[in-house]
Amino acid sequence: MRSAASSPWRSCGAPPPGSPGSRCSTPAPARARPPSAGWARLAERVGRGEFAAVAAESARTTLPAVRRADPDLVSRNERMAGTVGPDGLLRQLRAQASRIDLHPSLAAIDVPVLVLSGELDEVSPPALQRALAEPIRTARHEVVPDCGHMSPLERPAEVAARLRRWLAR
Repeated sequence: MRSAASSPWRSCGAPPPGSPGSRCSTPAPARARPPSAGWARLAERVGRGEFAAVAAESARTTLPAVRRADPDLVSRNERMAGTVGPDGLLRQLRAQASRIDLHPSLAAIDVPVLVLSGELDEVSPPALQRALAEPIRTARHEVVPDCGHMSPLERPAEVAARLRRWLAR
């Protein structure tokens, strides 16, 4: 599982353009088959030296449609993706392709868990995140309104406030 503040390039992976489904390490049961073919295409492109183009595309596709025209947000997202670099992205894609489904083990988690979803998240929609939280007795699922997959970049104050409230309980 990923923390609410993590980059999709570090723990959830940049989505292949036009590919459905979650990119997180523990898929929800209702999710379609992982888009490993899309990840393989991304790896091929990065291997051909197209990392900058992949980063630029992903900077937009990880944002909800209503935010893709925000040049500052797209630029910050692209810079964040760029810090991972081509080797980091290739390692990420290999890890995603070989991950195992840990969903059957989620019910055994017995520590407080907060799952934050962006209301407009097209990469890992709130329904998939809710399905991730449901088997965990101690989980709390919250949805950040008017926000997509990159909630810490799109709504940093709101995400921070929710994390502070959750940590203070």
